[in-house]
Amino acid sequence: MNRTERGKLEKACSAYFKEIHTIYTGGSFREESFYPALKELIEECARLFPMQTGTGALVLPKKTEAGIPDFRIGKNGEIVGYIEAKLPDANLREIEDSEQLKRYRDSLPNLILTNFLEFRLYRYGSAIDKVEVGRQFTLQSLRFPPVPEKLDIFYELLEKYFSFSTPEIQKSSDLSVALAKRTRFLEHILQEELSKENEEVTRLFKAFKEELIEGLTKERFADLYAQTITYGLFAARMKVKNGFKGETAWKFIPESLPLLKEIFYSMMGPHFPESLSWIVHDISQVLEKADIPSILREFKTTRWDEDPVIHFYETFLATYNPQERQRLGVYYTPLPVVSYIVRSIHGLLKDKFGKSEGLATRDVTLLDPAAGTLTFVVQAIKQVQKELEEKNKQGLITSYISCPISTPLRFLWRLIQWGTSSLLWFWKIWGIILKRMNGFNFISQTP
Repeated sequence: MNRTERGKLEKACSAYFKEIHTIYTGGSFREESFYPALKELIEECARLFPMQTGTGALVLPKKTEAGIPDFRIGKNGEIVGYIEAKLPDANLREIEDSEQLKRYRDSLPNLILTNFLEFRLYRYGSAIDKVEVGRQFTLQSLRFPPVPEKLDIFYELLEKYFSFSTPEIQKSSDLSVALAKRTRFLEHILQEELSKENEEVTRLFKAFKEELIEGLTKERFADLYAQTITYGLFAARMKVKNGFKGETAWKFIPESLPLLKEIFYSMMGPHFPESLSWIVHDISQVLEKADIPSILREFKTTRWDEDPVIHFYETFLATYNPQERQRLGVYYTPLPVVSYIVRSIHGLLKDKFGKSEGLATRDVTLLDPAAGTLTFVVQAIKQVQKELEEKNKQGLITSYISCPISTPLRFLWRLIQWGTSSLLWFWKIWGIILKRMNGFNFISQTP
Protein backbone atom coordinates (compact mmCIF):
# COMPACT_ATOMS: atom_id res chain seq x y z
CA MET A 1 0.00 0.00 0.00
CA ASN A 2 1.52 3.27 -1.07
CA ARG A 3 1.03 6.65 0.60
CA THR A 4 -1.85 7.69 -1.68
CA GLU A 5 -3.72 4.43 -1.08
CA ARG A 6 -3.14 4.70 2.65
CA GLY A 7 -4.55 8.21 2.68
CA LYS A 8 -7.67 7.12 0.82
CA LEU A 9 -8.20 4.11 3.10
CA GLU A 10 -7.74 6.19 6.26
CA LYS A 11 -10.19 8.81 4.99
CA ALA A 12 -12.80 6.14 4.11
CA CYS A 13 -12.43 4.43 7.49
CA SER A 14 -12.63 7.71 9.40
CA ALA A 15 -15.89 8.66 7.65
CA TYR A 16 -17.19 5.13 8.22
CA PHE A 17 -16.45 5.13 11.97
CA LYS A 18 -18.00 8.57 12.33
CA GLU A 19 -21.24 7.21 10.84
CA ILE A 20 -21.06 4.06 12.99
CA HIS A 21 -20.52 6.22 16.11
CA THR A 22 -23.51 8.44 15.27
CA ILE A 23 -25.82 5.45 14.90
CA TYR A 24 -24.45 3.71 18.02
CA THR A 25 -24.75 6.73 20.30
CA GLY A 26 -28.25 7.45 19.01
CA GLY A 27 -29.48 4.21 20.57
CA SER A 28 -32.46 2.10 19.45
CA PHE A 29 -30.37 0.64 16.63
CA ARG A 30 -30.55 -2.75 14.96
CA GLU A 31 -27.91 -4.63 13.04
CA GLU A 32 -29.45 -3.40 9.80
CA SER A 33 -28.98 0.20 10.94
CA PHE A 34 -25.25 -0.10 10.20
CA TYR A 35 -25.63 -1.74 6.75
CA PRO A 36 -25.52 1.42 4.61
CA ALA A 37 -22.27 2.57 6.23
CA LEU A 38 -20.60 -0.82 5.70
CA LYS A 39 -21.87 -1.04 2.14
CA GLU A 40 -20.35 2.36 1.35
CA LEU A 41 -17.05 1.42 3.00
CA ILE A 42 -16.71 -1.84 1.05
CA GLU A 43 -17.45 -0.16 -2.26
CA GLU A 44 -15.02 2.69 -1.47
CA CYS A 45 -12.27 0.23 -0.47
CA ALA A 46 -12.79 -1.80 -3.66
CA ARG A 47 -11.73 1.25 -5.66
CA LEU A 48 -8.28 1.05 -4.10
CA PHE A 49 -7.56 -2.05 -6.16
CA PRO A 50 -7.20 -1.49 -9.92
CA MET A 51 -8.77 -4.82 -10.88
CA GLN A 52 -11.91 -4.21 -8.81
CA THR A 53 -13.62 -1.61 -10.99
CA GLY A 54 -17.36 -2.24 -10.93
CA THR A 55 -17.38 -3.97 -7.56
CA GLY A 56 -20.64 -3.49 -5.65
CA ALA A 57 -22.18 -4.67 -2.38
CA LEU A 58 -25.70 -6.04 -2.40
CA VAL A 59 -27.66 -6.30 0.84
CA LEU A 60 -29.36 -9.70 0.69
CA PRO A 61 -33.00 -10.23 1.76
CA LYS A 62 -33.69 -10.06 5.48
CA LYS A 63 -32.54 -13.28 7.04
CA THR A 64 -34.60 -15.80 8.92
CA GLU A 65 -33.68 -17.19 12.31
CA ALA A 66 -30.78 -19.31 11.05
CA GLY A 67 -30.03 -16.72 8.42
CA ILE A 68 -28.42 -16.11 5.10
CA PRO A 69 -25.36 -13.85 4.70
CA ASP A 70 -26.07 -10.14 4.95
CA PHE A 71 -24.04 -8.98 1.91
CA ARG A 72 -23.06 -10.44 -1.43
CA ILE A 73 -20.11 -8.69 -3.06
CA GLY A 74 -20.04 -8.83 -6.83
CA LYS A 75 -17.96 -7.52 -9.71
CA ASN A 76 -19.29 -7.27 -13.26
CA GLY A 77 -21.88 -9.97 -12.58
CA GLU A 78 -19.45 -12.34 -10.86
CA ILE A 79 -19.68 -13.17 -7.17
CA VAL A 80 -16.56 -12.14 -5.24
CA GLY A 81 -17.66 -13.18 -1.76
CA TYR A 82 -20.04 -12.70 1.16
CA ILE A 83 -20.08 -10.68 4.38
CA GLU A 84 -21.87 -11.62 7.59
CA ALA A 85 -22.30 -8.70 10.00
CA LYS A 86 -23.09 -8.71 13.71
CA LEU A 87 -23.80 -5.89 16.16
CA PRO A 88 -20.81 -3.77 17.25
CA ASP A 89 -20.97 -5.24 20.75
CA ALA A 90 -20.73 -8.84 19.45
CA ASN A 91 -17.82 -11.12 20.36
CA LEU A 92 -16.63 -12.58 17.06
CA ARG A 93 -14.65 -15.34 18.75
CA GLU A 94 -17.87 -16.79 20.08
CA ILE A 95 -19.83 -16.26 16.87
CA GLU A 96 -17.07 -17.92 14.86
CA ASP A 97 -17.92 -21.26 16.48
CA SER A 98 -21.71 -20.97 16.10
CA GLU A 99 -23.67 -23.39 13.93
CA GLN A 100 -24.62 -20.55 11.62
CA LEU A 101 -21.01 -19.57 10.90
CA LYS A 102 -19.93 -23.18 10.53
CA ARG A 103 -22.59 -23.61 7.87
CA TYR A 104 -21.47 -20.45 6.07
CA ARG A 105 -17.82 -21.43 6.24
CA ASP A 106 -18.56 -24.90 4.89
CA SER A 107 -20.54 -23.56 1.93
CA LEU A 108 -19.06 -20.17 1.01
CA PRO A 109 -15.41 -20.06 -0.13
CA ASN A 110 -14.77 -16.35 0.48
CA LEU A 111 -16.40 -14.93 3.60
CA ILE A 112 -15.87 -11.97 5.96
CA LEU A 113 -17.32 -11.92 9.46
CA THR A 114 -17.47 -8.47 11.07
CA ASN A 115 -18.98 -6.54 13.95
CA PHE A 116 -18.34 -3.33 11.98
CA LEU A 117 -15.07 -2.84 13.88
CA GLU A 118 -13.20 -6.14 13.55
CA PHE A 119 -12.94 -8.07 10.28
CA ARG A 120 -12.24 -11.81 9.97
CA LEU A 121 -11.58 -13.45 6.60
CA TYR A 122 -12.28 -17.13 5.84
CA ARG A 123 -11.19 -18.96 2.71
CA TYR A 124 -12.76 -22.37 2.09
CA GLY A 125 -13.76 -22.57 5.75
CA SER A 126 -10.38 -21.70 7.25
CA ALA A 127 -9.56 -18.42 9.01
CA ILE A 128 -6.75 -16.78 7.06
CA ASP A 129 -6.69 -13.19 8.38
CA LYS A 130 -8.23 -10.87 10.96
CA VAL A 131 -7.83 -7.28 12.08
CA GLU A 132 -9.53 -4.91 14.52
CA VAL A 133 -9.59 -1.62 12.61
CA GLY A 134 -11.52 0.25 15.30
CA ARG A 135 -11.53 -0.44 19.01
CA GLN A 136 -14.74 -1.73 20.50
CA PHE A 137 -13.97 -0.02 23.84
CA THR A 138 -13.69 3.39 22.16
CA LEU A 139 -17.08 3.03 20.50
CA GLN A 140 -18.71 1.81 23.71
CA SER A 141 -17.36 4.80 25.64
CA LEU A 142 -19.64 6.92 23.40
CA ARG A 143 -17.40 9.99 23.53
CA PHE A 144 -15.52 9.79 20.24
CA PRO A 145 -15.60 7.67 17.07
CA PRO A 146 -12.93 4.95 16.90
CA VAL A 147 -9.65 5.99 15.29
CA PRO A 148 -8.70 3.77 12.28
CA GLU A 149 -5.81 1.43 13.25
CA LYS A 150 -3.75 -1.31 11.62
CA LEU A 151 -4.56 -0.04 8.14
CA ASP A 152 -1.72 -2.02 6.53
CA ILE A 153 -3.19 -5.29 7.82
CA PHE A 154 -6.70 -4.21 6.84
CA TYR A 155 -5.50 -3.37 3.34
CA GLU A 156 -3.92 -6.83 2.99
CA LEU A 157 -7.10 -8.50 4.21
CA LEU A 158 -9.19 -6.58 1.70
CA GLU A 159 -6.73 -7.34 -1.08
CA LYS A 160 -7.05 -11.08 -0.38
CA TYR A 161 -10.82 -10.82 -0.23
CA PHE A 162 -11.29 -8.83 -3.43
CA SER A 163 -8.78 -10.92 -5.38
CA PHE A 164 -10.86 -14.08 -5.00
CA SER A 165 -12.45 -15.56 -8.09
CA THR A 166 -14.48 -18.74 -8.47
CA PRO A 167 -11.95 -21.29 -9.77
CA GLU A 168 -12.30 -23.10 -13.07
CA ILE A 169 -13.03 -26.68 -12.03
CA GLN A 170 -11.62 -29.36 -14.33
CA LYS A 171 -12.44 -32.60 -12.50
CA SER A 172 -15.85 -34.15 -11.85
CA SER A 173 -14.87 -34.98 -8.26
CA ASP A 174 -14.04 -31.33 -7.52
CA LEU A 175 -17.24 -30.17 -9.18
CA SER A 176 -19.30 -32.59 -7.09
CA VAL A 177 -17.78 -31.20 -3.89
CA ALA A 178 -18.46 -27.58 -4.89
CA LEU A 179 -22.05 -28.34 -5.90
CA ALA A 180 -22.78 -30.58 -2.90
CA LYS A 181 -21.73 -27.92 -0.40
CA ARG A 182 -23.98 -25.32 -1.96
CA THR A 183 -26.87 -27.77 -2.41
CA ARG A 184 -26.68 -28.65 1.27
CA PHE A 185 -26.87 -24.95 2.13
CA LEU A 186 -29.81 -24.49 -0.25
CA GLU A 187 -31.60 -27.41 1.40
CA HIS A 188 -31.20 -25.75 4.81
CA ILE A 189 -32.66 -22.45 3.56
CA LEU A 190 -35.57 -24.33 2.02
CA GLN A 191 -36.32 -25.94 5.36
CA GLU A 192 -36.42 -22.45 6.86
CA GLU A 193 -38.79 -21.23 4.16
CA LEU A 194 -41.08 -24.19 4.80
CA SER A 195 -41.02 -23.60 8.54
CA LYS A 196 -42.17 -19.99 8.07
CA GLU A 197 -44.64 -21.14 5.37
CA ASN A 198 -43.27 -19.26 2.40
CA GLU A 199 -46.23 -19.19 0.01
CA GLU A 200 -44.53 -20.48 -3.16
CA VAL A 201 -42.40 -23.18 -1.50
CA THR A 202 -45.34 -24.38 0.59
CA ARG A 203 -47.55 -24.53 -2.51
CA LEU A 204 -45.05 -26.78 -4.28
CA PHE A 205 -44.65 -28.95 -1.18
CA LYS A 206 -48.40 -29.54 -0.95
CA ALA A 207 -48.62 -30.28 -4.67
CA PHE A 208 -45.86 -32.88 -4.46
CA LYS A 209 -47.40 -34.44 -1.38
CA GLU A 210 -50.87 -34.67 -2.90
CA GLU A 211 -49.85 -35.81 -6.37
CA LEU A 212 -46.62 -37.80 -6.01
CA ILE A 213 -45.56 -38.88 -2.53
CA GLU A 214 -48.27 -39.18 0.08
CA GLY A 215 -45.91 -39.49 3.04
CA LEU A 216 -43.59 -36.69 1.95
CA THR A 217 -42.13 -34.67 4.83
CA LYS A 218 -40.91 -31.10 4.68
CA GLU A 219 -37.34 -32.27 5.26
CA ARG A 220 -37.43 -34.74 2.37
CA PHE A 221 -39.10 -32.17 0.11
CA ALA A 222 -36.36 -29.62 0.85
CA ASP A 223 -33.83 -32.28 -0.17
CA LEU A 224 -35.76 -33.00 -3.38
CA TYR A 225 -36.13 -29.31 -4.22
CA ALA A 226 -32.43 -28.56 -3.63
CA GLN A 227 -31.25 -31.52 -5.70
CA THR A 228 -33.65 -30.71 -8.52
CA ILE A 229 -32.37 -27.15 -8.83
CA THR A 230 -28.69 -28.13 -8.69
CA TYR A 231 -29.04 -31.08 -11.01
CA GLY A 232 -31.25 -29.17 -13.41
CA LEU A 233 -28.56 -26.51 -13.65
CA PHE A 234 -25.90 -29.19 -14.12
CA ALA A 235 -27.86 -30.99 -16.85
CA ALA A 236 -28.33 -27.70 -18.67
CA ARG A 237 -24.66 -26.72 -18.32
CA MET A 238 -23.51 -29.96 -19.93
CA LYS A 239 -25.42 -28.95 -23.06
CA VAL A 240 -24.33 -25.29 -23.26
CA LYS A 241 -20.96 -24.42 -24.76
CA ASN A 242 -21.11 -20.66 -24.25
CA GLY A 243 -23.39 -18.18 -22.55
CA PHE A 244 -24.69 -20.35 -19.71
CA LYS A 245 -26.89 -18.43 -17.27
CA GLY A 246 -28.93 -19.80 -14.40
CA GLU A 247 -31.92 -17.63 -15.31
CA THR A 248 -32.38 -19.37 -18.66
CA ALA A 249 -30.97 -22.79 -17.77
CA TRP A 250 -34.34 -24.55 -18.09
CA LYS A 251 -34.21 -24.01 -21.86
CA PHE A 252 -31.11 -26.21 -22.11
CA ILE A 253 -32.19 -29.16 -19.98
CA PRO A 254 -32.15 -32.08 -22.45
CA GLU A 255 -35.45 -32.89 -24.16
CA SER A 256 -34.92 -36.49 -23.05
CA LEU A 257 -35.64 -35.30 -19.50
CA PRO A 258 -38.99 -33.56 -20.02
CA LEU A 259 -40.30 -34.07 -16.49
CA LEU A 260 -37.11 -32.70 -14.92
CA LYS A 261 -37.34 -29.73 -17.27
CA GLU A 262 -40.95 -29.04 -16.32
CA ILE A 263 -40.40 -29.39 -12.57
CA PHE A 264 -37.22 -27.29 -12.71
CA TYR A 265 -39.06 -24.52 -14.55
CA SER A 266 -41.91 -24.54 -12.04
CA MET A 267 -39.47 -24.34 -9.14
CA MET A 268 -37.46 -21.53 -10.74
CA GLY A 269 -40.51 -19.63 -11.98
CA PRO A 270 -41.50 -15.98 -11.50
CA HIS A 271 -42.43 -16.53 -7.85
CA PHE A 272 -39.08 -18.09 -6.92
CA PRO A 273 -38.24 -16.92 -3.35
CA GLU A 274 -35.76 -14.04 -3.29
CA SER A 275 -34.07 -15.59 -0.26
CA LEU A 276 -32.98 -18.53 -2.46
CA SER A 277 -31.87 -16.65 -5.55
CA TRP A 278 -28.42 -15.72 -4.22
CA ILE A 279 -27.31 -19.33 -3.57
CA VAL A 280 -28.76 -20.44 -6.93
CA HIS A 281 -26.73 -17.65 -8.53
CA ASP A 282 -23.68 -18.99 -6.72
CA ILE A 283 -24.33 -22.54 -8.00
CA SER A 284 -24.79 -21.17 -11.50
CA GLN A 285 -21.47 -19.33 -11.31
CA VAL A 286 -19.62 -22.49 -10.27
CA LEU A 287 -21.10 -24.29 -13.29
CA GLU A 288 -20.55 -21.33 -15.61
CA LYS A 289 -16.82 -21.31 -14.83
CA ALA A 290 -16.40 -25.11 -14.84
CA ASP A 291 -14.22 -26.53 -17.61
CA ILE A 292 -16.95 -28.71 -19.12
CA PRO A 293 -14.84 -29.97 -22.07
CA SER A 294 -12.24 -31.32 -19.59
CA ILE A 295 -14.93 -32.98 -17.49
CA LEU A 296 -16.49 -34.55 -20.59
CA ARG A 297 -13.08 -35.85 -21.68
CA GLU A 298 -12.63 -37.34 -18.21
CA PHE A 299 -15.93 -39.20 -18.50
CA LYS A 300 -15.10 -40.37 -22.00
CA THR A 301 -11.78 -41.75 -20.80
CA THR A 302 -12.90 -43.34 -17.54
CA ARG A 303 -16.52 -44.28 -18.14
CA TRP A 304 -16.67 -45.41 -21.74
CA ASP A 305 -19.61 -44.00 -23.72
CA GLU A 306 -21.98 -43.39 -20.83
CA ASP A 307 -23.99 -40.21 -20.36
CA PRO A 308 -22.11 -37.97 -17.88
CA VAL A 309 -25.38 -36.32 -16.82
CA ILE A 310 -26.46 -39.70 -15.47
CA HIS A 311 -23.29 -41.03 -13.94
CA PHE A 312 -22.14 -37.78 -12.38
CA TYR A 313 -25.03 -38.33 -9.97
CA GLU A 314 -23.12 -41.05 -8.12
CA THR A 315 -20.17 -38.72 -7.60
CA PHE A 316 -22.45 -35.87 -6.53
CA LEU A 317 -24.57 -37.97 -4.15
CA ALA A 318 -21.48 -39.49 -2.50
CA THR A 319 -20.53 -35.98 -1.38
CA TYR A 320 -23.96 -34.47 -0.83
CA ASN A 321 -25.59 -37.37 1.03
CA PRO A 322 -23.45 -40.54 1.33
CA GLN A 323 -26.05 -42.28 3.51
CA GLU A 324 -28.71 -41.82 0.82
CA ARG A 325 -26.30 -43.04 -1.82
CA GLN A 326 -25.76 -46.25 0.16
CA ARG A 327 -29.49 -46.70 0.76
CA LEU A 328 -30.33 -46.27 -2.91
CA GLY A 329 -27.47 -48.39 -4.19
CA VAL A 330 -26.08 -45.61 -6.39
CA TYR A 331 -22.67 -47.14 -7.11
CA TYR A 332 -20.93 -47.02 -10.45
CA THR A 333 -20.33 -50.23 -12.37
CA PRO A 334 -18.31 -49.81 -15.59
CA LEU A 335 -20.49 -50.30 -18.64
CA PRO A 336 -18.29 -53.04 -20.16
CA VAL A 337 -18.72 -55.03 -16.93
CA VAL A 338 -22.49 -54.47 -16.97
CA SER A 339 -22.67 -55.54 -20.61
CA TYR A 340 -20.68 -58.71 -19.88
CA ILE A 341 -22.88 -59.67 -16.91
CA VAL A 342 -26.11 -59.09 -18.86
CA ARG A 343 -24.85 -61.06 -21.87
CA SER A 344 -23.71 -63.88 -19.56
CA ILE A 345 -27.11 -64.10 -17.87
CA HIS A 346 -28.78 -63.99 -21.29
CA GLY A 347 -26.63 -66.95 -22.41
CA LEU A 348 -27.16 -68.92 -19.19
CA LEU A 349 -30.94 -68.58 -19.51
CA LYS A 350 -30.67 -70.16 -22.97
CA ASP A 351 -28.09 -72.87 -22.22
CA LYS A 352 -28.92 -73.87 -18.63
CA PHE A 353 -32.59 -72.99 -18.12
CA GLY A 354 -34.11 -73.80 -21.48
CA LYS A 355 -35.22 -70.23 -22.22
CA SER A 356 -34.81 -70.11 -25.98
CA GLU A 357 -34.86 -66.31 -26.20
CA GLY A 358 -32.91 -65.63 -23.00
CA LEU A 359 -33.98 -62.39 -21.36
CA ALA A 360 -36.52 -61.94 -24.14
CA THR A 361 -38.40 -65.07 -23.13
CA ARG A 362 -41.96 -64.25 -22.19
CA ASP A 363 -41.92 -65.82 -18.71
CA VAL A 364 -38.62 -64.27 -17.58
CA THR A 365 -38.79 -61.77 -14.74
CA LEU A 366 -35.91 -59.35 -14.18
CA LEU A 367 -35.46 -58.07 -10.65
CA ASP A 368 -32.94 -55.35 -9.76
CA PRO A 369 -33.57 -54.48 -6.07
CA ALA A 370 -30.67 -52.00 -5.94
CA ALA A 371 -31.14 -50.40 -9.33
CA GLY A 372 -29.16 -47.23 -8.66
CA THR A 373 -28.76 -45.55 -12.06
CA LEU A 374 -30.58 -48.46 -13.80
CA THR A 375 -27.55 -49.30 -15.95
CA PHE A 376 -28.24 -53.05 -15.68
CA VAL A 377 -31.91 -52.60 -16.57
CA VAL A 378 -31.14 -50.49 -19.62
CA GLN A 379 -28.57 -53.01 -20.86
CA ALA A 380 -31.09 -55.83 -20.34
CA ILE A 381 -33.62 -53.95 -22.48
CA LYS A 382 -30.96 -53.50 -25.17
CA GLN A 383 -30.24 -57.23 -25.04
CA VAL A 384 -33.94 -58.01 -25.49
CA GLN A 385 -34.06 -55.64 -28.46
CA LYS A 386 -31.01 -57.31 -30.05
CA GLU A 387 -32.43 -60.81 -29.51
CA LEU A 388 -35.74 -59.98 -31.14
CA GLU A 389 -34.06 -58.25 -34.08
CA GLU A 390 -31.80 -61.27 -34.69
CA LYS A 391 -34.91 -63.46 -34.89
CA ASN A 392 -36.66 -61.05 -37.26
CA LYS A 393 -39.19 -60.06 -34.65
CA GLN A 394 -38.56 -56.33 -34.89
CA GLY A 395 -42.26 -55.70 -35.19
CA LEU A 396 -42.78 -57.10 -31.70
CA ILE A 397 -40.28 -54.82 -29.98
CA THR A 398 -42.55 -51.84 -29.43
CA SER A 399 -45.44 -53.90 -28.07
CA TYR A 400 -43.02 -56.01 -26.03
CA ILE A 401 -41.37 -53.07 -24.33
CA SER A 402 -44.69 -51.25 -24.04
CA CYS A 403 -46.35 -53.98 -22.04
CA PRO A 404 -46.97 -53.18 -18.36
CA ILE A 405 -44.16 -54.11 -16.02
CA SER A 406 -46.42 -56.52 -14.17
CA THR A 407 -46.75 -58.78 -17.29
CA PRO A 408 -44.26 -60.99 -19.22
CA LEU A 409 -41.08 -58.91 -19.04
CA ARG A 410 -41.44 -57.46 -15.54
CA PHE A 411 -38.97 -54.92 -14.22
CA LEU A 412 -39.99 -54.74 -10.57
CA TRP A 413 -39.17 -51.22 -9.52
CA ARG A 414 -40.41 -49.24 -6.58
CA LEU A 415 -39.26 -45.92 -7.91
CA ILE A 416 -41.57 -43.66 -5.96
CA GLN A 417 -40.93 -45.59 -2.75
CA TRP A 418 -37.18 -45.13 -3.03
CA GLY A 419 -37.41 -41.69 -1.45
CA THR A 420 -36.95 -38.15 -2.58
CA SER A 421 -33.37 -38.42 -3.84
CA SER A 422 -34.32 -41.26 -6.13
CA LEU A 423 -37.50 -39.46 -7.17
CA LEU A 424 -35.19 -36.92 -8.76
CA TRP A 425 -33.51 -39.87 -10.44
CA PHE A 426 -36.89 -41.22 -11.50
CA TRP A 427 -37.42 -38.11 -13.66
CA LYS A 428 -34.17 -38.81 -15.45
CA ILE A 429 -34.52 -42.54 -15.92
CA TRP A 430 -37.70 -42.50 -18.00
CA GLY A 431 -36.15 -40.07 -20.42
CA ILE A 432 -32.99 -42.17 -20.64
CA ILE A 433 -34.84 -45.41 -21.27
CA LEU A 434 -37.03 -43.85 -23.94
CA LYS A 435 -34.02 -42.21 -25.55
CA ARG A 436 -31.94 -45.38 -25.61
CA MET A 437 -34.86 -47.45 -26.86
CA ASN A 438 -35.35 -45.07 -29.79
CA GLY A 439 -38.60 -43.67 -28.49
CA PHE A 440 -40.37 -46.88 -27.47
CA ASN A 441 -43.12 -46.37 -24.94
CA PHE A 442 -42.28 -47.98 -21.60
CA ILE A 443 -45.05 -48.30 -19.01
CA SER A 444 -44.43 -48.51 -15.27
CA GLN A 445 -46.73 -50.21 -12.83
CA THR A 446 -45.51 -49.99 -9.26
CA PRO A 447 -46.23 -53.25 -7.42
